[in-house]
Amino acid sequence: MIWAILAVLGLSLFIALAPGGSDARGLAVLERFGLFAMAGSWVMLLTLATLWVMRRWLERHNAVQVAWAAIASLVWATCAVCLAAKLVVPGIFGAHTLAELLIRGTAMALTVGILGLGAFLSVWRNVQLRAATRAAEHAALQARVDPHFLFNTLNTALSLVRQQPQRAEELLFDLSDLFRAALAASRQIPLRDELWLCRRYLEIERLRMGDRLRVSWVEPVTLPELLVPALLVQPLVENAIRHGVEPAESGGEICVEVAETEGGLSLQVTNPLPPRNARIPGHLIGLDGVRSRLATATQGAGRLETRSESGRYVARITWPRAPGQARGE
Repeated sequence: MIWAILAVLGLSLFIALAPGGSDARGLAVLERFGLFAMAGSWVMLLTLATLWVMRRWLERHNAVQVAWAAIASLVWATCAVCLAAKLVVPGIFGAHTLAELLIRGTAMALTVGILGLGAFLSVWRNVQLRAATRAAEHAALQARVDPHFLFNTLNTALSLVRQQPQRAEELLFDLSDLFRAALAASRQIPLRDELWLCRRYLEIERLRMGDRLRVSWVEPVTLPELLVPALLVQPLVENAIRHGVEPAESGGEICVEVAETEGGLSLQVTNPLPPRNARIPGHLIGLDGVRSRLATATQGAGRLETRSESGRYVARITWPRAPGQARGE
């Protein structure tokens, strides 16, 4: 409604400042602006009210049909306001007859409505494109638990079945939880659940890699009640193992650190940098996916930063604090 009223005020100002637009009464620019702003506001409010009344019917139709219904509502609201103005205050729009007033009002409403429809369709296509892109990213995310990881995990489970059946059972349960999260329909989960999934993933990899993989956790006693996209941190942990621990002969230590900051929340994953001749080139698909989903979830306020320092690779997610949210909530 705010944007609609601002559009009406802008259009009224444009009409009031248009050259050659003065009428026989010689109204000043400010008076013309007030007149058109008042009439336009009534037209817009009546249009919005009409669409609100029709909302149940509009839910069953596609976006283009809704847009044309909005134009039709705008035209009839314009005619209703012109008729009411002519009947209640006959001279408010000068010496124009009712027919002239209706023709002019309808022409203006159609012009503004069609221009608005063009802008709406452009925005709608962009929204649909972004939705399709996010769906593709989500599908790609669901496929991130690749066959190599699945085969390695199953082979590890098979090797444990006879010697350590309980460990094999725990491994399969962890694998089931991880796949369930990857295939879940929900796009956001509590932060504690995301970190729990990371622990399950690391437990699976630790059974496979043994002492070569060492993990340390640093997190507050009480995690904030925060919803994050599913598998937001897990790709960072996966990259840390694949590009930091696996290439090194002696393995390495991964550190997952969660900390509250003045600006919000920090989630950091660090891993050792292997020798240059042992590094595995990456395609940055995982990092780009995390960065894109983070920007979508936080309206561009979240950040993913990566850097190398002191022989370690650092991937740090910065999640902004919600407006009015106190630290520790």
